[in-house]
Amino acid sequence: MATGARKGGSPQWDPATVLAAGVLVVVVPVGVVVWGAVAAGGGDVSGGPAGTLLRLVTGRQPWPGSVSTAVLVGEVAGVAGLVLAGRWVWGWVRTGRTRVDAAGQAMGRGTAIDPLRPAGARARARRLIGERATEDPATHGPLIGLALDGRTPLRSSWEDTTIVIAGPRTMKTSTQVIPMCLEAPGPVVVTSNKRDVVDALRGPRGDVGEVWVFDPQDLAGEPCTWWWDPLEQVRTVSDARRLAGHFAAGSRAAGSRRDAFFDSAGEDLLANLLLAAAVSGSSGRLSILDVYRWLTEPTNRGPAMALSRAGHELAADSVTGMIESPEKLRGSVYATARQMAACLVEPTVTRWVTPPSSARTRQFRPEQFVTGTDTVFALSREGEASATPLVTALIAALLETAERSAMRSPGGRLPVPLVAALDEAANVCRIRQLPDLYSHYGSRGIVLKTILQSWWQGVEVWGKGGMEKLWGAANVRVYGGGVADTAFLESLSTIIGEQDVAHWSTSWAKGQRSVQHSTRRLRVLDVAELAALPPGRAIVVASGMLPTLVAPQPWWDGPWVVAVEASLDRYDPGRAVTP
Repeated sequence: MATGARKGGSPQWDPATVLAAGVLVVVVPVGVVVWGAVAAGGGDVSGGPAGTLLRLVTGRQPWPGSVSTAVLVGEVAGVAGLVLAGRWVWGWVRTGRTRVDAAGQAMGRGTAIDPLRPAGARARARRLIGERATEDPATHGPLIGLALDGRTPLRSSWEDTTIVIAGPRTMKTSTQVIPMCLEAPGPVVVTSNKRDVVDALRGPRGDVGEVWVFDPQDLAGEPCTWWWDPLEQVRTVSDARRLAGHFAAGSRAAGSRRDAFFDSAGEDLLANLLLAAAVSGSSGRLSILDVYRWLTEPTNRGPAMALSRAGHELAADSVTGMIESPEKLRGSVYATARQMAACLVEPTVTRWVTPPSSARTRQFRPEQFVTGTDTVFALSREGEASATPLVTALIAALLETAERSAMRSPGGRLPVPLVAALDEAANVCRIRQLPDLYSHYGSRGIVLKTILQSWWQGVEVWGKGGMEKLWGAANVRVYGGGVADTAFLESLSTIIGEQDVAHWSTSWAKGQRSVQHSTRRLRVLDVAELAALPPGRAIVVASGMLPTLVAPQPWWDGPWVVAVEASLDRYDPGRAVTP
């Protein structure tokens, strides 16, 4: 990838020049102050401040007297007051600035990032959503952050997909997830492994639509008042394979290797059994729990018969072939598939995805969700009894349903964009096809923001090629600090580019002083500086624009602070008086 060079940086001044400038800065003000005091006392001020000061210093002119002394004291006091006031003003101006802000002068700003600035964002919004783009900036696209020059809001568009890489405790939820969801014009999807985002958004989002909290691991203490049927999305062999892929990806430990035979065979078996349950469920008798029961009965031919009756002969033959295979092989494949579906063993988890005993428990319908203004929070946590496969399946079902709805809409886009903030995506929402679909979803009006703690976290889920594809497909790439991966930071430093920095050096030879001037090309931000990126700053690399340095805006600095505070006061069980 080519490296750009931009002029900037602070020149390294010639030491002799610095000394001369220092003398002028000190001597000239002192001379003026003394000259004024002498003049006030009626003394000789011929020759101006320099001449007067020189005569006083050499003793050729006496000090006029007490009047001049009083005036001099007053002048010194006034100058001291001005210095102190200047320092206060400078400190006020510098408030909020960080050690990397100077580098922002050598990065993209002004016209170099015009599409992100208010006028450009408004124009893109009007092209994409028409009259829904009002004078309210929130209708122009998700907020990225504030430009350092003038604190101008920078926004992506309603067709941009975003990826955020930032380490732990870098305010990802408060600056990336919550503001994006607050400004969403339509349906919102949020994943997380904590309840904080639910508590913060439940009030404001509940004012515009219904809030659905999918909490199979009881992370937010949410009662199970609704359920979702994963089999409802399975209509074809491809649908069944995608759902099986979610179970396979969600159940695999981070960094574990995939067995070329048994993992593939187990996933194929699981897909066929999911399809068998789906095509047998028209009468409402079968649920996803029947799939797990079949996995505990390796010789049960019921699934093969169901597939055959539904016209899926090849899938039926595959199940039959596995049943008739040698016992050791069959047992290993069934055990592999059972491991993928292990989350179905826990009743507190499966009550969210199986028909309820009470008629008061409503069924969630993705088709209705994607055309409204409701919000889905999907919570899960990695580790034993993780519900990640079901969370992944739910989010994938929502995105697939939104895509189908978009294809039936004018222009092939959702009339009102769907916003999805996939926080902790590598742990909670491991959609295997995400890198392939990322750019495509943007063109359908499905606005995704995938948030990872590191580059390698994504590699563990999608592989090196998949992670590179995801990064490359995103229209907006954000680095929020807190990462120690030198390979990733080196790549980012290269993308940010270089700048020309003036360098001065002085040498002496045979009593003669020689001053040399040269220009060095240096990284705008090197690996060490990126690794130590201070809080409150982020690097943004948007397609077709120079990288820029921004200040992400937390929700408490925005217009929604009152609404979020009220939501936290109501729903956060450990809420104090202040956040």
